[in-house]
Amino acid sequence: MTTVRPGFQPPVEIARGALKLLSELGLPPTPENYEAQYYAIAGIPVSTRGSVVATPAQTLELIRTLVQTITAAKDGLHSEFAHFSEAAISLMAEAGATEDALTLKDLYQAMHASSSWLLSQVDEASRELATTRDRLPRCTLNSNASSNLH
Repeated sequence: MTTVRPGFQPPVEIARGALKLLSELGLPPTPENYEAQYYAIAGIPVSTRGSVVATPAQTLELIRTLVQTITAAKDGLHSEFAHFSEAAISLMAEAGATEDALTLKDLYQAMHASSSWLLSQVDEASRELATTRDRLPRCTLNSNASSNLH
């Protein structure tokens, strides 16, 4: 069960608000403008050098939200894989029942395009997860080093 604290906005709502605010202010949707509006809506202060100064509690909440988002994406992807497998089995049964070359060619092209797209998405997600996993120990080391300084 997820508890929502008073004043907490889900990151998706903050993101929508940031995009809406960019539009209302007539600012171009650059990463810098988006970041500034996102943090302003989230209530995260920005230092005079422009780098974000989030409290440990805010950072932990962002990490929790990211883990929940990754988990939800994984569950959604698993569901899509299951649906894709069911559709592929159905199409294979349909293909086995026809000898029409055009139908088989169309079926092959559709399956090839879908599987190529799916593989590219899996490869991209795998690379991103590997990069994040490789960065985690450095984040922990940096955190330990900075806590030793205090």
